[in-house]
Amino acid sequence: MTSQLQGRCCSVRLSGLQERVQLPHSRVSLPHTVRRPRTFRSLCIRAESNRGGGGGFAAGFLIGGTIFGALGYIFAPQISAALLSEDQRLRLPRFLDDKDDKDPEATKQDLSDKIAQLNAAIDDVSAQLKAQDQVAARSATGWSLGHLTAPFRSYALRPAAAAAAATATEPSLAEQTAPTPSFRAAIDFGFVRDNLELVTQNCIDRNSQANPKLIAELYGEYLQLNKEVNSIRQERNENAANMKRKLEAEERQRLIDAGKGLKEALGAAEIRLSQVQDLLQLEGQKLPNLTHPESPVGSEEEAVELQSIGQQPAFPFQPRDHLQLGQHLDLFDFDSAAEVAGSKFYYLRNAAALLELALISWGMQRVAARGYTPMSTPDLVRASLLEKCGFQPRATNTQVYSVENSPLCLTGTAEVPLAGIHADKILAEEQLPIRMAAFGHCFRTEAGSGGSASKGLYRVHQFSKVEMFVVSTPEQSEELLQELVSIEQEMYSELGLHFKVLDMPSQDLGAPAYRKIDFEAWMPGMDRYGEISSASNCTDYQSRRLSIRYRPNPGPDASNGAEPPTKKSKTGGTTAFCHTLNATAAAVPRLIVAILENNQQEDGSVIVPEVLRPFMAGIDVLRPPGASLL
Repeated sequence: MTSQLQGRCCSVRLSGLQERVQLPHSRVSLPHTVRRPRTFRSLCIRAESNRGGGGGFAAGFLIGGTIFGALGYIFAPQISAALLSEDQRLRLPRFLDDKDDKDPEATKQDLSDKIAQLNAAIDDVSAQLKAQDQVAARSATGWSLGHLTAPFRSYALRPAAAAAAATATEPSLAEQTAPTPSFRAAIDFGFVRDNLELVTQNCIDRNSQANPKLIAELYGEYLQLNKEVNSIRQERNENAANMKRKLEAEERQRLIDAGKGLKEALGAAEIRLSQVQDLLQLEGQKLPNLTHPESPVGSEEEAVELQSIGQQPAFPFQPRDHLQLGQHLDLFDFDSAAEVAGSKFYYLRNAAALLELALISWGMQRVAARGYTPMSTPDLVRASLLEKCGFQPRATNTQVYSVENSPLCLTGTAEVPLAGIHADKILAEEQLPIRMAAFGHCFRTEAGSGGSASKGLYRVHQFSKVEMFVVSTPEQSEELLQELVSIEQEMYSELGLHFKVLDMPSQDLGAPAYRKIDFEAWMPGMDRYGEISSASNCTDYQSRRLSIRYRPNPGPDASNGAEPPTKKSKTGGTTAFCHTLNATAAAVPRLIVAILENNQQEDGSVIVPEVLRPFMAGIDVLRPPGASLL
């Protein structure tokens, strides 16, 4: 974090003099007169360094006395005493001695000699600085000590400010310019720093682009800058308190000058602290959730089958796929939809439209019976809400449709608006768990998808879905995941489907999920299994970003035998972050695919699952339109 002194510019100025003598090619220029100065004069010496186009280290003093006497007496000890600690002081020669009055020409020559000696001293100082690597291209707070005056010198360079001035930094993490995050997540950066190996391996296992090492470094820099800012604030407050006393004019001026310097230092330090905070947030928000220890590591192919339910249907004929069945039964119109909206859109016709409504009504009633509050949610949500839930509306290959010239996006799942209901709220533990279920339309760009598996209804840009969402305490979430899985399992069994339950591997979890269970139904027309649903435990990943908290009752968190992660609320008292879970009860298009292909008859008709018939206006078999719909 340190940098060497690479360049310098030094000038010596005597104020109030009448005539200037230019000394070409010298690092010191001295304005002076042919007659001896008669009054107190000020001397300002500034040494500046530059690295990477950044600012420099600057030192300035005011010293009194005549040119020929006090200059050598004060200069050397003051620069080392003011700027450096006992073990860091520079060795400066006392090369200026007291002199008696001289004639003008002698004065010119004498000053030229002293300037040469001063330049030599500067070379010596530079060498010492390089060797010690103590003085950097920029002070830690970004402000120049060259602005300080003599009376301020002793006050300004108190421990915090002196350390800030002498601390060697390079324009790396703290000085990078970062875009402002759209939100602030309550990420546990201390956990990342203290468990760097674990977090790094988790990112590798999940194929994440997050950089835990950089996050730990930024967090360390944030802590250091925050400490410096607080120290400067304390000095400024002390200075302000001293101003309230009865003071002599000179003492008051000293405190005024000190206050100005500390104000500049504080402003610069706060700017850099804000920059580091922004960088820390942006990098931290790239981190995925941790991974359940039982989740397999790897890509989708590494999924572990937990259960297989039902039997594959045995057809005495060659089964059709859902597109062939849809054409035979006049259920879909993809051509007209392509003209109206583009590819991967569709019209549901005749019995297919009724089947969609039946699945939604049956699904909502089914989950409501299990204690889930029925909801109907907005299809448009703020982009920031999507980001907080772990989606990436601004990514290159995003799955999100954004509304131009608007902060709104079309949501890809009702999970997002359901999660937003309790954002920035503190719940009572007695309220948890909160179970909700919503019907909503889902919109997805399906960027990068293609192939035969994506034809027809299997992968589309818009579809209807019934989604379950739960807000819980940490100790409840594992059990609630099993509850969601059991609801899905019961529903798909009632539809008569053959399906597998899979524990999904690390690279298929997405950013929010701690553990994800998928359901894949057998689809005879495609001669393979296809995903119809999933259930995820996102632990506190979303709640830390959405600020969904609860006030725990006294006692340990039963899930791990320790108190849950807590923080103080604005009104006092301790709060903890909730856990969130989500699961799909009915993704309509894929369930239609599975129902058509598994329940088809040799004549092309399709038997309607018994649980859906009450919602199908008495239809129990889907037949071609000419064969009577009812």
